[in-house]
Amino acid sequence: MKPKIGIVQIPCDLEFQKIMRTLISAAKDAEINGLILIIDNDGGDIGQFSALHDLIKKITTIKPVIGLVCGNACSSGYWIASATSYLYCSSASDIGSIGSLSLIH
Repeated sequence: MKPKIGIVQIPCDLEFQKIMRTLISAAKDAEINGLILIIDNDGGDIGQFSALHDLIKKITTIKPVIGLVCGNACSSGYWIASATSYLYCSSASDIGSIGSLSLIH
């Protein structure tokens, strides 16, 4: 029997609820041997990305999750990419750039 791999897109305009449900379903599916996350995301709401990061980290304890950056993985997009078991990036991709907050008094 050939291995079954789940593929999940992580675009800039992602629908968090839908992606969370898809990842949970794939993690529970015994027929799926691993996941590939195709990432092209510039980041966004830290709360939602935090939940997505934590879920991906948990799934990596069950089965391998490979991040494939096809474009950008910046800010919170990089945060979720870094949660994968393995991360592959194009030499032309923008990677990293975790944001910061500055308070002026």
